Amino acid sequence: MAYAASDILVRVNSSLDSSAQADIECFGSLLTQLYQFGTNIEYVSRGSVALANLKVDAISNLVRVAYYDPDANRDQLTQLVRVNSSTLQYLDISSLDLAAFTDLVKCEDGDYTTYPCLHDLELDLKTRWDISNTPVFEGVVPFPKLRRLYIVRAYPFGDDTLFRGNAGTLEHLQFQPTSQAVDMLRQHGVFRPASHPNLYSVKIDCGHFRTEELPGSDMHLDYMLSIAPKATVWNMPDCVRDDSMCSILGLLGTHTNLQHLFLPSMVLGLTDVVTLIKSLPLLSDLYVDYPRLDVVPDGVPSDELPSYMISTYAPMGERFRSWHCACFYKWRASDEEIAKCILLLALVCPNFNKASVSSDAQKALMDAMRKAVNSAGFERHAWQLRHMHLDRLDMAKC
Repeated sequence: MAYAASDILVRVNSSLDSSAQADIECFGSLLTQLYQFGTNIEYVSRGSVALANLKVDAISNLVRVAYYDPDANRDQLTQLVRVNSSTLQYLDISSLDLAAFTDLVKCEDGDYTTYPCLHDLELDLKTRWDISNTPVFEGVVPFPKLRRLYIVRAYPFGDDTLFRGNAGTLEHLQFQPTSQAVDMLRQHGVFRPASHPNLYSVKIDCGHFRTEELPGSDMHLDYMLSIAPKATVWNMPDCVRDDSMCSILGLLGTHTNLQHLFLPSMVLGLTDVVTLIKSLPLLSDLYVDYPRLDVVPDGVPSDELPSYMISTYAPMGERFRSWHCACFYKWRASDEEIAKCILLLALVCPNFNKASVSSDAQKALMDAMRKAVNSAGFERHAWQLRHMHLDRLDMAKC
């Protein structure tokens, strides 16, 4: 079978270290030879000296650069990325300082580098900074075709540089906003209504910030949750203050396209969960902390609660199928309370058939669910619960 040059992917995974100096010295010529066999080359490096003897000018048409220890070879890395700016599709750089990343956008002669084919950009810049001290590039559009933007730690610019020209292509966004960053994005009108028609997956991650840095006001929350009104996936693992919970729930209720909702640090009552499911007709997966049983109205005996839930809420959440109880809990209800929450929800959501919990809680909760099903109140509805099962939580999704 004959292959065109553009069909061939040469993957170079460099993990060379100083003990392999001979290999390092021939690495550049090897990569140059490999280039003759394919126009798509992927360069991945974790070695601090992997670029030391690489003849960067001879390497072109790279489609992927993933570099995780750039300090020792900052100049070579910058040159490698710039030389391949016209073909790069994926760029993943970790532990880079702000000045070095700025050099990827602005050249020494004052000109700017554009990445017309880049659709995936992952940045884990190693320092924190005040956004008012970060560079501003007026009118520059370095990444016009981004589909996936993943930013760990602070947003690296004092303006909307990363968001320019790609409103129509951006599909996945993860970033860590401070109040300053939110104010800057609003000032530049980055997420004005209907501006990002294809943005369907958003993760707002505040894990690297102190509590006082979080965008906690209702104004900031409203803006953050207006970023992608048509999103099908929303993930806010660490950005919810206790005093903002009501605002978050109310704003999320307007995102009627949501199918997967991740709020693993948020402690919700069963009433909150019911409200979310009723507000989000397409919701199929919910990740929250262990729930609290808070739906018992005055005058309803505990053994009548299952019948009360059915008569009040059923049926609802036709698309709802799985509830993942994350273990990042601030406090934990009893196994009995959690089991009852799961079973009550199963009685009112006809297609809800899977609850996932952390492995250390799985056995105890399974025992509690069996006990609850055989108790007064649930026993008469046991046939409706026969499809319900308990799984181990996949922590990688939290």
